[in-house]
Amino acid sequence: MRFNRIKGAIETLLAFLGVGMLLVAVYAYELKLDNNPTMGSQRKLLALLGFCCLVLAVVGMASNRIRALGRTDAFRRLEDRFEQAVERMRQTSVWTWLRSTWQRGRTSALALLIERHPEIWAVGGVVLVVLISFWYITSGSWGWASYTRYFDQLADAFLSGSLALLEKPSNQLVALANPYDYHNRAGIKYLWDASLYHGKFYLYWGPVPAVLAAVVKLIHPVEVQDQYLVMFFLSGLTLVLAVLLYWLRQTFFPRSPAWTVLLFILIGGLSTPMLWLINRPSVYEAAIAGGEFFLILGLYAALRGMLTQPVAGWGWLIAAGLAWGAAVGCRVNDAIAVIWLAGLTCLYIILRGKQPWKWVFPALCLGVPLLAWACGMGWYNLARFGNLLETGHRYQLTGPALPAIYNQVVSIHYILPNLYNSLFRPLVYSWNEFPFVFAPNITDKMWPRFIHLPEHYYYTEPVAGIFLSIPLFWLVILPILGPLRAGWNWLNRRSVEQANPAHPLLPWIYWLIAGAVLCNLGSLSIFISSTMRYLADVVPLMTILTSLCVWWGLDFFRERSGARRLLLVVVFALGLVSVLIALFVNFHVSGQRFEANNPHLYRAIAQFFMGKH
Repeated sequence: MRFNRIKGAIETLLAFLGVGMLLVAVYAYELKLDNNPTMGSQRKLLALLGFCCLVLAVVGMASNRIRALGRTDAFRRLEDRFEQAVERMRQTSVWTWLRSTWQRGRTSALALLIERHPEIWAVGGVVLVVLISFWYITSGSWGWASYTRYFDQLADAFLSGSLALLEKPSNQLVALANPYDYHNRAGIKYLWDASLYHGKFYLYWGPVPAVLAAVVKLIHPVEVQDQYLVMFFLSGLTLVLAVLLYWLRQTFFPRSPAWTVLLFILIGGLSTPMLWLINRPSVYEAAIAGGEFFLILGLYAALRGMLTQPVAGWGWLIAAGLAWGAAVGCRVNDAIAVIWLAGLTCLYIILRGKQPWKWVFPALCLGVPLLAWACGMGWYNLARFGNLLETGHRYQLTGPALPAIYNQVVSIHYILPNLYNSLFRPLVYSWNEFPFVFAPNITDKMWPRFIHLPEHYYYTEPVAGIFLSIPLFWLVILPILGPLRAGWNWLNRRSVEQANPAHPLLPWIYWLIAGAVLCNLGSLSIFISSTMRYLADVVPLMTILTSLCVWWGLDFFRERSGARRLLLVVVFALGLVSVLIALFVNFHVSGQRFEANNPHLYRAIAQFFMGKH
């Protein structure tokens, strides 16, 4: 049998490999492979790996004996007795009561209402995220405290017919030979992180949030603080994400439980990086939140337009183009993801349309709004800095995060430390200090030995990897079960009936979202620094991708009820842990805004969880 031959070869290889690693680890000094006669950490690790290989080989060989034992009459009699015991347990009164209680719950009025209206889960998720977000952004007081107003200042400038801020830099600042070196600005007042160019202050963030603030100020003169924009964009993002997730489940995975939509909405709106924006709602967070809102809005519109191709959908495609252009108008980092999404959408339209007269018009509906946005942003940059592609970031008045040579802001040497921070940087746990889970400021001693930091890399801000702060994201690997099962069937020479083919759009959706995740993650990985708020560029897309993978996994186990139930338990547990981590971590954001704005409530919450009543 093919499987037994390959299994035997692997067991033999593991045995030889394990013995070899143990011998090298123990006798490395005698073999002149190590100058130290005592075993160091690397040799101990090699010995451990060798031991694990031997254990795997022995377990594999023993499994043949166990399977042979399972075929004996004695084992079959034991198995029959076990089944009889299980059947007697099912007939007991406790088991009957539990089963009847479960059936009554499933047929209750509330359960039937939710079953007939699965959108209740989506609506509930939006309400929960918005309420909790508002509670955090107001520090539990349900009232706003004064905060930054960068985009409000830019809105005032737009309404006055100026692209530069109305606030003027001081003569001392303008007189400096090199004002971009933060050492030279010591003792001089200036607008932090603004861009100084030809004696004027500009903002390097995209203008779209300021345009929205200007519209509000035209309707009703009011100060539109950055925190208002953060709350507005994140509430809109939650709503769009809920609509998109609900539509995806209803269209492609209707057999998956509707409550999973609620769970994924909570992850997309309340996971650690997203709630971090709420607890530090300044201009940076407003730009990121706005970019994600328009990016996901454009994704939803594009998918609706793609679903109707080649018949109609031009209105959806126009909306997608406008939304994706606005995403770049909030945050230029989204440009690479927008190019990927728009390009793949056009390719799908072309392949579905086949004849040019069927795809040219839909492609123009998507492309013309994007081109209009590109021209508008180019003019905006040209009018300010004389360069179509210059956003003003190189003229930023900031600290050591801006090196003397601007080209060093982006480098491939930053990829490894950035990916470690973004994906696998661990949280810090302290059970004697509230809120118990922290995203600490990174120090030199908090890096693994295999990472050698580049010269200009900036890493003093808090960050925690999404796979450790949002453990639900590990389920993104579920689709690997497909090729694994195919390989297992090949090894055992099994012929498997072909499952019902998936919707032709579904593979494109996977590629669209996975590619967009990699685009945003790639743009972040080559930047000079990483911080928690940057991860919000990835989390909404990763939430959608994880939801698709989980729903795929539930369909994969549709004929194995036990495995399907186990997967649902794992999904619920990991989702709950992900949300709880975020709720606790975000009590201790940089600056401790919650504690500063509402110290009495903060102390009361801390005392409650610390058991000091």
